[in-house]
Amino acid sequence: MESPEQQLVLQSYPGLQFFAIFNPKLQCNEEDPSSSDLDETESELKRKLLCFITFDGAEISNFQKFKLIGMIEGLQDFSSKFRGGNKLRFIDTQKSRLILLNVEQDYWLVLSIRLAEVKVSATNEKIFTLRFLALPEYTEAELQDGYRWWRLHNGEFSFNYKQLPLESFTQLLEDWWYTWCKNKWVNFEIKNEGFVDVEHSFRKSSIELPNGFTDSLEANLAELMSEDSDLLDVIIMNTTKTPIKNFGVLWKNKDSKFEQESLVDLIRYQQCIALSVGLTTNNLSEGNVLSPSEVDPTSPEEEHENLFYQIANQSLSFLEPSKNFLTTQLGNILYPATMTLDAMSSISGYLPEVSWFYNKGETPSSVEVPQAQENTENTPDTKVNEKKGKYLIGMVKLHTNTEEKEICDKLVFLKQKNEPTYMEHKLLIYEVAGLTFTAIYRGDCSSLNEPDYYRKVEDSLYKVWQTCLYRLVLENVKEYQSCVKSKLSTFYYLLYDQPSDSHQSSFPIISFRGSDEDFGELDSDVFSTLTLKDNETVKGSILNSTSKPKNAKEISKSQLISLNQSILSLSTESRSEQDILLPGEKLLKTGRNWWILFKDLGESQAYGTSLIIARKFDSKDPSKKDVFNNSDSDDNLVSSLGEDVSEWWENFTRSV
Repeated sequence: MESPEQQLVLQSYPGLQFFAIFNPKLQCNEEDPSSSDLDETESELKRKLLCFITFDGAEISNFQKFKLIGMIEGLQDFSSKFRGGNKLRFIDTQKSRLILLNVEQDYWLVLSIRLAEVKVSATNEKIFTLRFLALPEYTEAELQDGYRWWRLHNGEFSFNYKQLPLESFTQLLEDWWYTWCKNKWVNFEIKNEGFVDVEHSFRKSSIELPNGFTDSLEANLAELMSEDSDLLDVIIMNTTKTPIKNFGVLWKNKDSKFEQESLVDLIRYQQCIALSVGLTTNNLSEGNVLSPSEVDPTSPEEEHENLFYQIANQSLSFLEPSKNFLTTQLGNILYPATMTLDAMSSISGYLPEVSWFYNKGETPSSVEVPQAQENTENTPDTKVNEKKGKYLIGMVKLHTNTEEKEICDKLVFLKQKNEPTYMEHKLLIYEVAGLTFTAIYRGDCSSLNEPDYYRKVEDSLYKVWQTCLYRLVLENVKEYQSCVKSKLSTFYYLLYDQPSDSHQSSFPIISFRGSDEDFGELDSDVFSTLTLKDNETVKGSILNSTSKPKNAKEISKSQLISLNQSILSLSTESRSEQDILLPGEKLLKTGRNWWILFKDLGESQAYGTSLIIARKFDSKDPSKKDVFNNSDSDDNLVSSLGEDVSEWWENFTRSV
């Protein structure tokens, strides 16, 4: 307990002070007659400063802005000389923190954050604290994300500076970045994917793919792209989030025409939308971060997080196979997803005779979804199967009260390998059963203005889904059952692959909204569904129980933030500017029960170059006292984290 003299009273949380963009190498426009009327300070400021936005109502004079830019330039020069050319990334003062980001060689982004203020109750002295702030590396990564979102939707700064009148460019900068800053930094703690976001990598799905999946898919997509010269690339992503490890990219063209960084930006943009507000036409149409009030009201957050609804009431209805396939396969599909099958009129005539109900407390028999065989009996019947997919970007229904569809396009700036800069391209996004196809077209593609073209593309994409992807829906359902029925894991993993800028992860997502109480548990998506009363969200579904599984391990939002802060801190405090993770292999303890393993896998591994495992030991688990003596020569320190971790690692590496 703090003594009365030591008690601190929170006065204010951290807040935005100002945001600025400047370029010291820009030249004055000699043709601008107003430039001749400015004094030297104002002229210098107008030349360098493109954007300056204040958020706390404070008036900042041109002279103060000029001094600020001069100070940053001076500190950067000093830092470069004495730190081996490394640029200064943040500056902490008594009352604020400045985050500095250098992009496109000479452009600088500056974010100023006012620190939280507390008062010493005994003396009424006010002091400022770094509490409630993520590490500067994380805030810098968020600022980097902001620039990449800008570049994806508007092109590079240098491109806009040359193409637009200066006044139009500066106004565009102010409008866009004001929205980004206000909506992005509702708070300054770690959010979304947490420490993973620092590396700017995209998320790959960890779902186990059927044999021959990649070869078959590549052949079908190559045929599709060869028939349309305007279609440049396709990306396929699994958007189901239970278990979270299955969320991510299923297929990305290894021979893509686009620069890797450009594709990573596009994928990360879609994944951020999917994990935060949901992939809807409205949310995808925006070129900026949405505030909570702007999120598509037709897609409430609980519905997006409700994988029971998403899989049981959507994915299974897409299968609609022949009677033989339903009798042999769907009769063995798991509880609880099958409990909604009786409500599906589209396939009710084909269902086998099974009992969908049992008494409370009674456990259904253990079943398993067998792997579909390579024969015609297990393929969806094209005569019976009506298309159940929909365009998210393309020919969409923009209004809920009408069946009329309109063309909704989306322009993005991407860089091809043979092009000197980022150029306009058009997107088409089609979704079937939680799997999305993102097709990238030339910016001048005229076919996307024709309604008939969308029907043709839908036929082609749906055929690819039928031929190559429908079995992944069954795999999603099987994984969902395993997640609900099996004992929940007490460890999380991250596999990072530096060459491809990708990662696979089972770490939970940190919601940017909500508190500890409404955040959920270890697998929040599943539990938030299983504890719903009656039909609040899943209409027509019958839930077995409103109680959580007895073996559930809970982790609050604050605990998850603390864990991510610890991992980020441990992985940065001993690394150089160039390294991704701590070198070699290190096992570190944080908090009372968490152990973190950092393992360098080398460059030749098919599943990644770095591994992070976070393992929580129960406070009464005697094995936590003997962690370092549990390792063996084969797994090194992996086996020291327990048999379940060692078994997972062995199975994972064998399946790749």
